[in-house]
Amino acid sequence: MQRIPACCVPETHIEIDGLEVSYAGVPAVRVGSMPIYRGCVTAIVGPSGCGKSSFLASINRMTESVPGCRVSGSVRIDGVESGGDRRRLRSLRRRVGMIFQRPNPLPVSIAANIEAPLKDHGVGQKAERRRRAEQALRTVGLWEEVADRLHKPALSLSGGQQQRLCLARCLALEPEVVLLDEPCSSLDPMATDVVEQALARLRGRYTTVIVTHNLAQARRIADFTGVFWQLGRGREDSLVEFGSTRRVFETPAEELTSMYIGGAQG
Repeated sequence: MQRIPACCVPETHIEIDGLEVSYAGVPAVRVGSMPIYRGCVTAIVGPSGCGKSSFLASINRMTESVPGCRVSGSVRIDGVESGGDRRRLRSLRRRVGMIFQRPNPLPVSIAANIEAPLKDHGVGQKAERRRRAEQALRTVGLWEEVADRLHKPALSLSGGQQQRLCLARCLALEPEVVLLDEPCSSLDPMATDVVEQALARLRGRYTTVIVTHNLAQARRIADFTGVFWQLGRGREDSLVEFGSTRRVFETPAEELTSMYIGGAQG
């Protein structure tokens, strides 16, 4: 049995119940029940088209910006529904940050990439913005690399550095949850390793959910793993299996999981 790190003793932070995301009336993902544990890294794996990204986007309601998308069911964060009044959306997005597949730094300086969102969210004092920016850059291991060129364009950074800058921009807002959608898919192995090291530093401080096609990556960095599959052919739930990463990979309870991680399916 996997020994869960002390920082990842299971305590439910986000609870999924009867979630369905559909586009133009066609269900893309359906999850009957799934916990996401506080302070832990949870990986979502599965073949292309099984709804992993839609599931991730439903947690902070990014789905609301997609025409024809409808979400039903419950996503509770600390026992409180994330849906409802649109006025709560701004607060939710601050509590639940998101990093996308490709780095998307703003076309401004490195410093402004972090300070601008802070100003937008009401952090008025310049000294506080700078403090948070430095802290976030240190957390992602980027401070030593950019401290002497904070006013240089962010787009002059390498792809891996840009992705870590986007992560720092998210962390500067002091979220509770960080969602990552294939954050290393466009990076080379060395850049991927550096990003993974940054994610490891989040453990215990943030609840982290990462969608990845890279099974080796999930095994390296995740405390818990959920295996997703396409709906249809008798499947009414996208979630095939959920549990500690070691247990899912070493002694899967479902045949579909065993075939997928063994390379026979997916």
